[in-house]
Amino acid sequence: MDTFEDMKAVMDALNDRRGALTEQIQEFESLQEEIQDLVKRSNHDVDARAKLDKLNQLFPEGMSSSQGSIMQKVAQIEDGFKELQQGFLAIGESETSNKDEQTNIRKVKAMRKYM
Repeated sequence: MDTFEDMKAVMDALNDRRGALTEQIQEFESLQEEIQDLVKRSNHDVDARAKLDKLNQLFPEGMSSSQGSIMQKVAQIEDGFKELQQGFLAIGESETSNKDEQTNIRKVKAMRKYM
């Protein structure tokens, strides 16, 4: 397997991980919506109030500080994925152009031998 194929396999693995991260972000956002629904219902729904109390026990500092930290890390990871992908694409393009140059050099040498 050549370098380009190795890089393609790495990019595929990174894209798979990006997809998994996207699913987790969507799940996190869904949970946030559920929490907002619990907050709205908590004034008149005992079960909603109990669930919010459990959340407060799990996150004594509050969800907003954790949420901000999580979203900041997600943004950093996304930026990292984009940089890696761009780097791999650039390397792949340079390898392809190097192969084209090597092919052209071989053709020129073959032409010279013929002449």
